[in-house]
Amino acid sequence: MELKNYFSQDVNGNVVANPTVHLYLPGTTTHATGLADKDGNPLANPFTGTSAGQIQVAAPDGDYDMRVVGGGRDVTIRVRFIDSAAGSATILRDDLAESTGATLVGANDGASGSIFTTVAGFISKLLSSTGSAVIGFIQAGAGAVMRWIQDKLRESLSVKDFGAVGDGVADDTAALQAAIDAAYTSGKMHVYVPAGVYKTTKPLYLWSGTNYAFPAVQLRGDGVSASIIRKTTNDTLGDGSSYAAIDAVVIPAPQSKSAAQDIYNLRLADITLDGRVGGVTVAYGLRTINPCGQFHLERVNTRADVCISLSQNIWLSSFKGMSMFPVSKGFSMLASGTSNTLENCFSYGSNVIGYELRGDYSSAMNIACDATAGGTAYSFLYASWNVNGLGCESTVLTTSVKALNGSKVRITNALILAPLTAGSNVITVGGDSRLELSMADIGFNFTTFASSGKFYDISGPSGALTLDQISINGTFSVASVGRAVTFNKTSRGLETDRIAFPATHNPSTDPNVLDDYEEGSWSVVLAGSGGGSLTLGNAFYTKIGRVVHCRGFFYNKTGSGFSGGTLTMTLPFAPAAIADSAPNFGGLLNQAGYRIKQDGNNPAAIYTNTGTAIDFALLAPSTVNSTFSWNMEFTYTAAA
Repeated sequence: MELKNYFSQDVNGNVVANPTVHLYLPGTTTHATGLADKDGNPLANPFTGTSAGQIQVAAPDGDYDMRVVGGGRDVTIRVRFIDSAAGSATILRDDLAESTGATLVGANDGASGSIFTTVAGFISKLLSSTGSAVIGFIQAGAGAVMRWIQDKLRESLSVKDFGAVGDGVADDTAALQAAIDAAYTSGKMHVYVPAGVYKTTKPLYLWSGTNYAFPAVQLRGDGVSASIIRKTTNDTLGDGSSYAAIDAVVIPAPQSKSAAQDIYNLRLADITLDGRVGGVTVAYGLRTINPCGQFHLERVNTRADVCISLSQNIWLSSFKGMSMFPVSKGFSMLASGTSNTLENCFSYGSNVIGYELRGDYSSAMNIACDATAGGTAYSFLYASWNVNGLGCESTVLTTSVKALNGSKVRITNALILAPLTAGSNVITVGGDSRLELSMADIGFNFTTFASSGKFYDISGPSGALTLDQISINGTFSVASVGRAVTFNKTSRGLETDRIAFPATHNPSTDPNVLDDYEEGSWSVVLAGSGGGSLTLGNAFYTKIGRVVHCRGFFYNKTGSGFSGGTLTMTLPFAPAAIADSAPNFGGLLNQAGYRIKQDGNNPAAIYTNTGTAIDFALLAPSTVNSTFSWNMEFTYTAAA
């Protein structure tokens, strides 16, 4: 026996609950026998349908007249039961082709009329705007109940339900906004954006919730390469609200359009917001001017002058799997916030800032910034962030990583290509900020660089940089400057000559800045003011800033006797000029019993330990020989 399902309804498509059903032998009022329910149990004749209007009955193969009574109606239709689905379709096709085929879909409404007089009339009803209201649906599985197909399809909204075309040519602004409005008004909130390019000419409002419990519209597509909303003009809404002048692809907002209202629970996923087409560059891909909570973007691509702009505080929000293609800024936080996360995000091409990050106890994982022409890749302002996995593969920056305004930033597992241009820094720390960088490569391991900039530049009375297990695969031509730098463990490239100071000292006016370091040797020559010289040989020096420490041991000499009242010695660097008789030098020529000092603007003059006139006889070539050695060690201040 074949089990059949029917649904009872009135002429307006409304359910007729608990109808009374008679199954007659064809052309008679004799009740058929051998009926069964869906479980195979015997079923009385007549029997009662469900409160949802469902009529479910199995009968022996054959034709029957089914009479349905309920809701003030009494309708009889011809039905056929047959086990073979293919046979049933064939018989139904053949019967519809007969001259009486219309009776299979005709009905008696109890007033000598009929709802459908032809098959064409029935089909016309199905094709009308209310056709889905006369088709039943039941889900597979135990406990499933009948629903009208219209109710089933209205569970979610598609922008195409509101006339969106998605061909990249038709203006879909009104259709997309109508779908978003309907989602918010109905409370269904989910808006589906099927694959297509949806051209818009004005910003779209994305309506939000106004507290944690109130839902917001959620926009979801078929993927960033499939579902694209493309704004092709710089037109704004001009609606007199606080949002009237914003040029953006999407503007999250409360439906009240109050910029002071906190907004919550917005979601976008699997979609591209495109504001760069032809000669048009839209100001923002997404722009908020409200404080935001629980705002989530997942797999969203953006193209605009500024891709993501968050101008007010934001908290408990996440941004995952985003790719941004800006002109000036990729991800821009212009206010504070807490508990925010970025994960697997990429900014390509900004010429101002790739990531502008603010707020407290926030984190990022696996974020990258490439091909940033000028500007800064990562800028932390008033920020407390922990970053695990940071990449910067651009050599044309001003700064790779910048921490300012009291920021506290920890970065682990980083790869940073050093900017090569003059005036650039890998790291800038200012405004009492603290930055920790660990497990990082500066430059690729398989290539080396020679940067015209600095490794780091630290300013502010409490600015501090900590470097832990850093590998630097190149050199910098300009000395790094900093107030407090801590080197932990082994940082390859920092313990040898990888941080290069300039060949010509470029002194800083800041007394807390190390601006030079050099090690070397020089030829020591003694000269009398009236003539004669004695070459002792090479001595060694270490210069740190302007402080020069000299040391040497001599036992050989060449030259002749001296004359004149002053004996001077060559130095590796010119000494600083001093006034009066304040000593600049301190040290010993111990075997000869003399000390070296500077008197007035004289160079390195040699005096007795008591400061009396020198006895040249003790320094005569005949005295300074292989049996008479000098052990020299002194420190002085070099000229600026």
